[in-house]
Amino acid sequence: MLENLIDSFKDQLSSKISESGVSTDKVDDIVKLSGSSMSEELMSKASSGGMDSVLSLFTDESSTNSSNSIVQGIVGNLTGKLSSSLGMDAGTANGLASKIIPYIIDMLGDKFRKSDSSNDAAGLAEFAGLDAGGMIEKAKGLLGGKLGGLFGK
Repeated sequence: MLENLIDSFKDQLSSKISESGVSTDKVDDIVKLSGSSMSEELMSKASSGGMDSVLSLFTDESSTNSSNSIVQGIVGNLTGKLSSSLGMDAGTANGLASKIIPYIIDMLGDKFRKSDSSNDAAGLAEFAGLDAGGMIEKAKGLLGGKLGGLFGK
């Protein structure tokens, strides 16, 4: 689902891609790689206890700056994919990823804030088509294990 949302921004992304000096005939591949990079990094962060950080990425309009660790992770992931899959040199790949990832996050955040989804982890997971059940169950397991330790269980 996240990939489908990103795919819906293809026209806007095409202009960003061409501004970076990359041929627009690679737009479909770049959009697909962007979606998979975002899904991988967001799921990784959320499943390791960072769901609040993931949520703030889409609810806080100022969270897409380059110092945000999630943005950096997605940019790094996409840079690697652009280099390995499309043969881009590292500088071009990083420049493109650094330009389009914050743009995609801004567009997704705007769409999420305007949606009917609740402004919490479950709402974001529903909106993006992420595995909310898996993330929420994992979080319960982590929390339950810590609480159980407090009570001698």
